[in-house]
Amino acid sequence: MIAGYSRSVVAALFLVLGHISKADAELLLIEGDTVDWPTDAKVYQDAIGDGGNGEIDFGGLWIVHDEKRIYFRLQVGNEISIQNDNGLTLYLDGDNNPQTGLKIHELGAELKWEFGKRNGQIYFKNTSRSIQHEE
Repeated sequence: MIAGYSRSVVAALFLVLGHISKADAELLLIEGDTVDWPTDAKVYQDAIGDGGNGEIDFGGLWIVHDEKRIYFRLQVGNEISIQNDNGLTLYLDGDNNPQTGLKIHELGAELKWEFGKRNGQIYFKNTSRSIQHEE
């Protein structure tokens, strides 16, 4: 389990594009097969098998980007439906500044996304806005 946090916290990421792989992200096929992910895109590894009795046992985290998008690959142990019935929440700190965004642990997250609920919040200049993904 990541730093002892509950499964409601997927990851707290300091997202600095200069430190993640700018590999040929346009060559990634998002189809379930991960052989096309560059090996240097792995930015974190958690011990396998330490997830306790929960449904999620975090493993590796890979991040690549191109000029338009950021791609995440997250190893969660057993297969889950990421769009339904889970408590996964992603917090992104896009400027690496704990004074901006939503205060979560040591971060100032500009994005909070709840995968199972298909919604989230964007935090910018002391305001927030709801976002969602339609079913």
